[in-house]
Amino acid sequence: IQVLFFSDGFGTGLDNKTITPDQYMELIGKFGPISLSNIIKDHFLNGSQKLVCIINNPFVPWVADVAANFNIPCACLWIQPCALYAIYYRFYNNLNTFPTLEDPSMNVELPGLPLLQPQDLPSFVLPSNPHGSIPKVLSSMFQHMKKLKWVLANSFHELEKEVIDSMAELCPITTVGPLVPPSLLGQDENIEGDVGIEMWKPQDSCMEWLNQQPPSSVIYVSFGSIIVLTAKQLESIARALRNSEKPFLWVVKRRDGEEALPLPEGFVEETKEKGMVVPWCPQTKVLSHPSVACFLTHCGWNSMLEAITAGTPMIAWPQW
Repeated sequence: IQVLFFSDGFGTGLDNKTITPDQYMELIGKFGPISLSNIIKDHFLNGSQKLVCIINNPFVPWVADVAANFNIPCACLWIQPCALYAIYYRFYNNLNTFPTLEDPSMNVELPGLPLLQPQDLPSFVLPSNPHGSIPKVLSSMFQHMKKLKWVLANSFHELEKEVIDSMAELCPITTVGPLVPPSLLGQDENIEGDVGIEMWKPQDSCMEWLNQQPPSSVIYVSFGSIIVLTAKQLESIARALRNSEKPFLWVVKRRDGEEALPLPEGFVEETKEKGMVVPWCPQTKVLSHPSVACFLTHCGWNSMLEAITAGTPMIAWPQW
């Protein structure tokens, strides 16, 4: 797999530590099309390699415009549940009634889905939505679906059959998932290493520790790469794990510029016989380890699919 990089606009002297998500989306929407066009011209127009398709994700809808300019078919890889795809499509194309400022508590009835109350809906479609850029990007994508030749989903048909079938006449979505490492699917025990990119270096000592634990005994706790918990939340989880008296493996990221983990004082020392705290771990290997009993998760879609594929029971604590 060849990896090519392009400028997202940070080379213009902006400080990426102070930029807001809204400013970032605006920046990449301005510089991304120019950069991607240059990559296509430099690598694929005059060389022996030809582009047969470009695949984007929902948060860079401008990729479809670039593809159209070069007459290259474009597919969108939908990286969230198909249920959300159906909700957004109907919302941004005004096909169904959703809560408004005048009636914020109304229920929503959509084909292929149970009756949805406001708290069941993504915050981007609610009148109280505090985010500016993401709805703008989603709106742009869903109102210009004709630019896409295919919509591919990181899901599988059996998991979301009713909602996938409900979109067949409107704007079909084709499942190509679960997109998880082959080792998790049990396809080949001898695979040297799964193709993928880890955001941080995993701490392999956690696998050695898991090997020492009894079967189905360990509580695995991880809240993904983005969630930042408050001191009160961390203290709550720490107390619960201590009181459970079960072995646990807890992934807690260090905060920027800090050496120490942001945990209650003395917690790691007090629980070292029972548990292990690491800044990052190889999650797919952990989920399929026979010592793991359950997974306390923030319900990120990648984590959900990995746990479903591994057959690991989940305790859900939804964030975002």
